[in-house]
Amino acid sequence: LFRSNLRFEVRRVPSRRRRDAAVIEALRSVNGAAVAYALSRARVERVATALRREGVAAAAYHAGQWSDQRRATQDAFMAGDLRVIVATSAFGMGVDKADVRAVVHDAIPPSLEAYYQEAGRAGRDRRRATCVLLYAPTDRRIPEHFARAAVPDRGVIERVWAAIQAAAWPALEPVAVAAACGVPPAEGRGAFAVLERAGLMRLEHGDRDTLRVRLLATPERFTALHGARTVERALIEDLRAAGAAYTRTADVALERVQPGLRVGIDATLQRLAAASILVWSRPGAGWRLVEGTRRAAAPMDWASLDAQRTAVRARLAAVIGYAEARRCRRAVLLDYFGERLAPGSCTGCDRCDG
Repeated sequence: LFRSNLRFEVRRVPSRRRRDAAVIEALRSVNGAAVAYALSRARVERVATALRREGVAAAAYHAGQWSDQRRATQDAFMAGDLRVIVATSAFGMGVDKADVRAVVHDAIPPSLEAYYQEAGRAGRDRRRATCVLLYAPTDRRIPEHFARAAVPDRGVIERVWAAIQAAAWPALEPVAVAAACGVPPAEGRGAFAVLERAGLMRLEHGDRDTLRVRLLATPERFTALHGARTVERALIEDLRAAGAAYTRTADVALERVQPGLRVGIDATLQRLAAASILVWSRPGAGWRLVEGTRRAAAPMDWASLDAQRTAVRARLAAVIGYAEARRCRRAVLLDYFGERLAPGSCTGCDRCDG
């Protein structure tokens, strides 16, 4: 766990408006490749744009992009043609470059486990590297939002459950149900997940052999917008030949799509939907009540949920404690993971070396 070549520091950001400048400043002095982590796709794109405006060769990397775009970005970074890659945590996992000289976190992550794993992508060649966390006191609201979404409060779960019980339609959609009972969308999705784990709800994937599709753009418009992406364009043409139309929603049998296009078809359809080229679903897909579970109150293990919520918030408190610590950063990290740092043996942090 102890990596002597990494230097840890936390930089205070006076306001959210100053965050772009803080990221640029943190990366400006880096002599070599760097990774910057942000919590959302929108923030990833903003940071990458801000860096490019300052003359830094930077690109975004997240799940909302086309797969060939992510691949090209990663290849350019690995080859040294791109100095900074800006990524969300889930999709930065593919970034494995030994000579990363800095990892910068644009905001506090949900746990110290996540932070140390991501920061640890710096300096894998055992040369000196820097791990910077940008922090403003208002940042604590973001992980608290994640905590509420992961394990919503009892009142939220009960309101969502009551709305589900009162629903007249067989298939349920978390965001629509949340809106109906005045619950934030993320907490509505979290409540559905809790109810699923309790065996009260199930997510059905629908007819795997049929697609329900409505086209929103022609293959020509797709090509004009996104270039000659042969897989996506070929799939649009196959769907159109199989009965998909622009004026109505149609069911298309997957057997009428070329076998080569069926591999990873969900991901291809998601990219096309994100680009407003089509909308799609599978007949019968959606959330449903498990048979026999209609009842006035949800039989939940509230004590267990309270313990889960407490654990999530404890992890959040540990990250905030690290960001606000007045003692050795490395010692705080090692203490959290159950290891001890001998006094005076820190090899680099902003608290010990100023």
